[in-house]
Amino acid sequence: MELDVIDPRKVSGTVEKKSRSSAEPKFPITLYQGILKGNKFDNVLQKGTELGVTRFVPVLCERSIPRGTCASFDRKLDRYRSIAREASELSYRGIVPSIGQTVLLEDAFKQSTGVRIILWEQEKVTGIIDHLEKDLDCYQGVSLFVGPEGGFANSEIQEAITYGLSTVSLGRRILRAETASLAALVLVLSHLGEFNRL
Repeated sequence: MELDVIDPRKVSGTVEKKSRSSAEPKFPITLYQGILKGNKFDNVLQKGTELGVTRFVPVLCERSIPRGTCASFDRKLDRYRSIAREASELSYRGIVPSIGQTVLLEDAFKQSTGVRIILWEQEKVTGIIDHLEKDLDCYQGVSLFVGPEGGFANSEIQEAITYGLSTVSLGRRILRAETASLAALVLVLSHLGEFNRL
């Protein structure tokens, strides 16, 4: 950018060249996160932004605590956006991830795109890396679903399968919801080569 005017009341300039930020992931990743207790979503939002999430969508699930309407959770959107903005600046992101309004889980299934995977602690066959290695469409983007404390109800998992999502496991250990989100993001981004790009 070339600065044209600098005075005490304003600064203006002309953009001479645009380039993609090297800190941005090549492939979009949307995290559909089940509503979490307290301020735990703040931590997922901050760390997820630093890791490279493109879009966050809070999801109201059967086991979400506290209970409420989608609109009641959206009162925190301004704070969420502020957290994402600060984390983007810290990690030299080129964009601030978008934060969608809170949705019901079924609506989240309907709107998700790309490779759609849902973490399920009872999945005993397919690990998240196993699935990503078989699904080359992940290079078009990934929609990752992580449940609230207590995970997804069995009926929600069956509904996810009906909508074409694949259940995946993070391994033998049971993780807290906010830990599972970040662990899964690291695995997805690593598979997509984001930790090998300099």
